Amino acid sequence: MIKQFLYVIAAIMIIVQYSATHAAAPSRKVVIGHAAMNARVAPLWVAEDHGFFTKYGVNANAIFIRQAPVLVAALTAGDVQA
Repeated sequence: MIKQFLYVIAAIMIIVQYSATHAAAPSRKVVIGHAAMNARVAPLWVAEDHGFFTKYGVNANAIFIRQAPVLVAALTAGDVQA
């Protein structure tokens, strides 16, 4: 009986700790770069237009970078994350 009570208390403490750390986490800005204007990036545009990123707590911004070498340089520098 005491063992079950301790398991319940431990589970409640874990849930409270997880919810507190999850709620306190700041949203990170994510810049998504793409170098093509074609159907392969259409899901990205749909997700951005319909607000799927903000729905799940991601502060994302999709940008078009005209040339692939510039996109690779931005990825290398850390200015673009995906």
